[in-house]
Amino acid sequence: EDVRSVVLTSSRARNDDSVDMLSDYDMEIFVRDLGPYLSITESAVSAENQDPADAWFEEKSALLVKWPLVPEAEDHWLTRLVQYRDGLRIDFQICDLPLHYHATFDAGYRVLIDKDDIARTLPKANGAALHIHRPTPERFARRINAFLWDCLYVPKALRRGEEFFAFTMLADLHFRFLREMLEWHIGAGHGWSVSSNKAGRWFRRFLEPELYARVISLIDGGAGTDHWDTWTKTRDIFQVLAEPLAQAVGAAFPAEQYRAVLEFGQSLQDAPLE
Repeated sequence: EDVRSVVLTSSRARNDDSVDMLSDYDMEIFVRDLGPYLSITESAVSAENQDPADAWFEEKSALLVKWPLVPEAEDHWLTRLVQYRDGLRIDFQICDLPLHYHATFDAGYRVLIDKDDIARTLPKANGAALHIHRPTPERFARRINAFLWDCLYVPKALRRGEEFFAFTMLADLHFRFLREMLEWHIGAGHGWSVSSNKAGRWFRRFLEPELYARVISLIDGGAGTDHWDTWTKTRDIFQVLAEPLAQAVGAAFPAEQYRAVLEFGQSLQDAPLE
């Protein structure tokens, strides 16, 4: 009686061509009380990572790993992500509010249990909440400025021989700034009506093949990679994307500042440290 509704969401609910053997099941469970699903204390977790509060989904012989180890409720929601040894993964989201439509449903949903007859009042999923959103001119300008600021950490660190820090900041340029610019590039090219999924998951679907190959070559560096060259290529691709996007979103691209900042960074390659 505690469980009132169960909803399957995302790709498994859509049952489209994005589903494969690795796709997880995203399940939302609407209950009257979160209490039974919460750990009493962190010390209740045994050395085998078994928690009495997780008995409803745990079988010691079948469970591979779960996250988080000790869950906490936040804004009426509790997360339990479970990977089983046979390959099955289920992402449980448990809520102590009545069944209701929210942004996650935009990715597709299918009501499996509805004891309170609420599902008939829910709208159809339209995907709009998951689309790439057009940035305001102000937000776009802030991101360009933040990129230029963080960009200079890389040549400074390389010049000092602080390779790990340089690689960390290069990764930040790639996975935060360049990723977002690529998302906006995709959004602008598709009328701001598509999603590239989280963390560039669907970039291959939407990016031009040549551009995608250039981006992947940046992050595929290994031993012997020339990180000065990677930094140069990163800033060049960023500019190629940002200049037309600035016009598309009604922002100004600071071409002179961009050139000056990057020339300064390049000059550090042979600059004396004393």
